[in-house]
Amino acid sequence: KVRPCIDLVDSLRSLGVEKDLNLPAIAVIGDQSSGKSSVLEALSGVALPRGT
Repeated sequence: KVRPCIDLVDSLRSLGVEKDLNLPAIAVIGDQSSGKSSVLEALSGVALPRGT
């Protein structure tokens, strides 16, 4: 459900639309291994890349 929206925003960014339009963005701050990716995955339903 969310993935098509993320793909659309990514496509718009690649076209340079951000120069004329504020596209949604999110910043997540926290200690390493504190569950940031897990929370975002639970909210969005999208698998996120994880560091090693």
